[in-house]
Amino acid sequence: MSKIDVLIICALRQECDALRACETGIVDGWTPQPGDPDYWTATLDGAAGPIHVATTWATAMAGVPTAELATRMTIQLEPRSLAMCGVCAGHPDDTDLGDVIIADRVFQHDNGKLTDDGFRGDLTTHLADDRWVRAAQALQGAATGMRGYAEPTSEAAKWWFLERLYTKRHPRKSAYGRYFPRETRAAQLEALEVELIRLEGEVFSLTDAGHQAAARRRVLHGGAPAALPFHIHVGPMGSGNYVIASHDDWDRITGQGMRKVVGLEMEAAAVGAVAYRHRIPFVVAKGVMDHADGFKADGFKGFAARASAEVLCDFLRRVVEPSTESDSARTPRTDASSRSSQPEDSAKPERAPETTVISTHNQSGGINFSGATVNVRGDIVGGDKHEVHHHGSGDGKPRKK
Repeated sequence: MSKIDVLIICALRQECDALRACETGIVDGWTPQPGDPDYWTATLDGAAGPIHVATTWATAMAGVPTAELATRMTIQLEPRSLAMCGVCAGHPDDTDLGDVIIADRVFQHDNGKLTDDGFRGDLTTHLADDRWVRAAQALQGAATGMRGYAEPTSEAAKWWFLERLYTKRHPRKSAYGRYFPRETRAAQLEALEVELIRLEGEVFSLTDAGHQAAARRRVLHGGAPAALPFHIHVGPMGSGNYVIASHDDWDRITGQGMRKVVGLEMEAAAVGAVAYRHRIPFVVAKGVMDHADGFKADGFKGFAARASAEVLCDFLRRVVEPSTESDSARTPRTDASSRSSQPEDSAKPERAPETTVISTHNQSGGINFSGATVNVRGDIVGGDKHEVHHHGSGDGKPRKK
């Protein structure tokens, strides 16, 4: 079997199925392979040559099952990089349902201390490789040309606006600019004012007819359409060991030192920790299926899973360099971008004894996952403890040990 360039971990069978349904850029289709567990392989038509990828899914959500699977498969297949696609919650002010977030860093948002005065977090952050982040930022904006993308229409704009008001989300944030471009905004909104919305001062609200129309559409046509004007975002992604359905968690997480967080889910930090442990780069791309609030639902889950898979495959084809004969022995790079934080003369195969690589502990009645705890900055940010971990070279080759 060819050297695996990228191991793609999925948290759910549905997410893995969405990945294996992708066809754009697939040279050799997905082929089942025996293993522990079984997995699938395929070849992507990369910009620099064929990229060999493998994928499988965890049997349970959250960080611990994902870390266990990713570690086992990384030891078994020795991939040159790790990746994850799937679904997440997106910040309601910055993302829209169906959008895709590529993480520039991942962190565990529920590590910390719970007291009578509230929760104080200890953020262990894993940074994606800078060159991969730059490549992701180049994709930000409308996902034009990708499967599932459609330009916004006036009809779609009407229902988007009514839905935002119905769910009590700010109607002039998120995808407002997509559906109501400056050139046509006034005419579009004035057309809705005839019957469906009212404007008092600077505040929009639904009329009785608008409320009934929005409610009826949710019942009869709820869920994602076949195509959306979805966008790609790049920013921090937080992982936790519980499903969030309250807007309060957004305020808590932004208040504890990650003010620009755009995505929340349960597994990305585990992938970042395993990649850090094995000194290989990683990328996480997840589609927004809800906003982690009281209107959380699964209607956009299928679209979000497929959109994230399409974006991930497109991203990998752009940034991953194919393996060479010299890579088969896992020869480490020696250029400056791939150096670890250890001294140049270090020949030890493992990290220093005082380093905690992977740990699990009970916190507030649940199991929390935290990764390798080397603070390469040694700084304290705000009132909480932050640990920042840098990752391997952006070409998918391992960092120097």
